[in-house]
Amino acid sequence: MFEFSLAVVAVFFGLTQQFEFLLPFEIWDFDEWEQRLAGPGAYFAGLGPTAQIVGALFGVFSLLVVGFGTGIIRTFLRDWGFLLEKTPRGFRRRRGLFTRTDVVMPVHRVQAIQIGTRLLRYRFGWHSLKFVSLAQDAGSTSHVVAPFAKLAEIDPIVRAAGFHSPSPQLDWHRASKRYRFDRIMIESFPLLLGAAAAAAFAPSAYFLVPLAVAALSAFANLYGWHFHRHALDEGEVFSTRGFLSPSTQIAKRVKLHSVEIAQGPIAQRRGYATLHMGLAGGSFSVAGVPLDHARAMREAILESIAATDYSQINS
Repeated sequence: MFEFSLAVVAVFFGLTQQFEFLLPFEIWDFDEWEQRLAGPGAYFAGLGPTAQIVGALFGVFSLLVVGFGTGIIRTFLRDWGFLLEKTPRGFRRRRGLFTRTDVVMPVHRVQAIQIGTRLLRYRFGWHSLKFVSLAQDAGSTSHVVAPFAKLAEIDPIVRAAGFHSPSPQLDWHRASKRYRFDRIMIESFPLLLGAAAAAAFAPSAYFLVPLAVAALSAFANLYGWHFHRHALDEGEVFSTRGFLSPSTQIAKRVKLHSVEIAQGPIAQRRGYATLHMGLAGGSFSVAGVPLDHARAMREAILESIAATDYSQINS
């Protein structure tokens, strides 16, 4: 029930595009659709606002039923018979009803891990665990090793992969407050311009719509800033982000390939930077880091990289 999906809608439109020559009318002709819907539209318009609201709610309910039904079917087909084992060769994952997949992932090839969730499942404590490895995901392939689990169930897999979950003693750091302010202003500026234009040229109180969206965006950035954090310990780099559906990324310092400090025109003048860490098979970056702290992080990570013989890691 947590795997809401509207993939069936995309499949429907794909089929209509492939087989539209079988239809008695041109499906992408908007004038044709307008003529065909003119009669029913007039009928619904005559039923009054109450019937129109009921009809709209029924349409939304139908979409929800289709989305949940599609998600349930996809979950059964994809994760039927799911089994994860720790073998001498590494992690072995088997799953699938019609298409059975059997994937082996050597432990020493795991470069990083990602713990994620979604808006609804997070309220019930459910998460997923994915490995980042040298073999990048392509098409329908995936390195998800725990698609639906509690954190207490994920932690043993994390430790078996040679990582460890963030400890309460970690020294977490948030993005620069200047970065937070600049992001709010950059995202709100087009909306404020839209509100000014609506106030000047549009009738009534239409300017309140972009103004409300700008206020909501500013609040989301202010509140979300508390949940965007990063930390270093002796062997790993941690990054968490998101407050409605938080995600955590953990990478081994010795398995990172490079560390880059990037600053745009605004960041150069405001004293913060984005730290890009070269990760084989994925990406790892932390935005809005104060420049002095970004340099200290780079030096600490480079010490781990330079002190390691990669031929011993990947052999």
